[in-house]
Amino acid sequence: MSVPTLQIEKAYFTFIFPFNFKQLRREELMEKLEKIHFTFFNIEDEAQQNLFYPSGLTISHQELAHFFYPFIEEKLFPKRHSKQGLFRFSKTFDLQGILQTPNCSTQLNLNSLDVWFCPANIGMIAVRVELVEAMEISEVINFAHYFRMLEPQIDEEKGVKFKLQDKIYETFFELLKSELIPFFGKYLVEYESVLQYGRDVPFFEDKRMYTTALLMTEHGEVDDENLFRLGQIDGYDKHGQPFMSTTNNRYIQKYIEEHVHNRWSPNAYTVITNQTYMHITNASTAHKLNSIESFFSTDYYNVVIHYFYKIILLKLSYEHSEIEWEREKFIVDELIREIMNFSSHYYFDGVAVQSEGREISTMLRKQFRIAPQYTEIKDTLNELYRVIDDHASERRNKLLFILTIFTVISGIYGMNLVIKELNRGFTWDLIHDYTFFEWIALVVILFGVGLSFYLVGNFIYNGMMLKRKQRKWQKYR
Repeated sequence: MSVPTLQIEKAYFTFIFPFNFKQLRREELMEKLEKIHFTFFNIEDEAQQNLFYPSGLTISHQELAHFFYPFIEEKLFPKRHSKQGLFRFSKTFDLQGILQTPNCSTQLNLNSLDVWFCPANIGMIAVRVELVEAMEISEVINFAHYFRMLEPQIDEEKGVKFKLQDKIYETFFELLKSELIPFFGKYLVEYESVLQYGRDVPFFEDKRMYTTALLMTEHGEVDDENLFRLGQIDGYDKHGQPFMSTTNNRYIQKYIEEHVHNRWSPNAYTVITNQTYMHITNASTAHKLNSIESFFSTDYYNVVIHYFYKIILLKLSYEHSEIEWEREKFIVDELIREIMNFSSHYYFDGVAVQSEGREISTMLRKQFRIAPQYTEIKDTLNELYRVIDDHASERRNKLLFILTIFTVISGIYGMNLVIKELNRGFTWDLIHDYTFFEWIALVVILFGVGLSFYLVGNFIYNGMMLKRKQRKWQKYR
C-alpha cells in the first residue's frame, strides 16, 4: 500500500513522561527548581500568559480556568502552599538544537519545560518543542518517534544524537539530567531498595514519553492513512522510506472510528491513542491560531489530568503486585489510603465544562483504560485487605484456643497451678515422685511461662521490624 505524502508547515510538540519522587524531599526539590529559575505556575498571574510558550503566543488564563469544573479547577491550579493539587513549575529555555536519527536530521527549538508534582509521589515532566522548518509528514512523525525515547529498545533505535549548544546527548533523558535539571536523579524513588524487582519508574510503559502534537498544513483534506500513521507514530522504515504499519483499509477505517475525534472535519482532526494526542489542521489562519492557543492551554491540561489518572493507577497496580502482603500489611493500608484519597479528591468522571472538552475527556479515559483499571485496582486492594484480615483473625483464633486451654486447666485446679515444692526449694529430683496431676501442673506452668515470654518477645520484635520497614519505605518514597 502506498503511503500518501503531506507537507506540514508548522509543528509543535509537548512530550510528557512520569517520574516517582521521594515524598520526604518534595519541598526540597521544589526549592531547588526555584533556585534554577523555575517559576510556580499561578493562574491568577497574568504576566505568565506568554512566558512559557512559543514566541508571540499568549494563553488566556481566564479561558483556561473556565474550561474545567470548579471542583477540578482548584486541583489543577492550586495556590503555592495548598495541601492538595497538581503543582506546576515552569521555565523558558528557548534552546536551538538538532535531532539526528538514522534517516534524517531535524532542527528544533526547545521552548520550555514543566515539572509537575502530583499526589502519591507522582511527578511529570513536560517538554515543549517546536520544529523550525516545514517538512513532509513522515519526517515529522520520525522526529516524534525518536525524541520520545528515553532509552533505545531495539537496534534500529540506536545511534540517535541530540545536538544542543555544541554538546551531544544520546537521549533526551540524558540531556535532562545533565543539562536542564542536573540534580533530578537524586530525587527519584529507588524501588529496588524496597521492592524485589523495583526500578526507577517500573510502572512507566516501554520507556517512551507520551506525545502530544499540533500539526498545521495548507494542502487540502487530511487522508485516513496519515491519521492512522499519526496515531501509530509510523514515520520511516529501516530503509528510510515512509512507513505504515498496516495494509488493510478496513482496519484503518475501524481504527479511525475508535481513535479520531472529527468534530471539525475536514478542517481539523484529533487522533487520541494510548501513546499520542495529535491534532492536525488545514484551517484558515484565524482557526489555526485558536488551535495553537487551545493546544497549549485547555488541551494540555486535559491531557495532563487524564495522564495523571493513568499513571497513579499503574503505580498502585505495580506496588500491590510486588509487596509481600503477609508481612507488609502497612503497605496495603497505605495503598488503600492512597486509592481512597485519589477517588475522593481527584477522580471525576467529567472534568471539562464545554461539550468538546467532554468529548476529548471521554476518548482519553477510554484510550488510557482509566475506568476499568480503577475498578480493578480498587477491587484487588479491597480483596487483599480482606485476605490479610482473615489471616490475622486466624492467628488470633489459634492464640485464643491456646489461652482457652490454659483457662480450662486453671479452672480444674481452682485457678491455682502452684505445686507445693515451688513455695520451697525446688530440685529436679523431686519430680520423680509427682502424681499424674502434679505432672500436668508442672507442664502447664513451664509451657505457660515460656509461651508468655515468647509472645511478649515476638510482639516487641515484630513491632521493631515494622517500624524499621515503615521508615525504610518512607525514606525511599
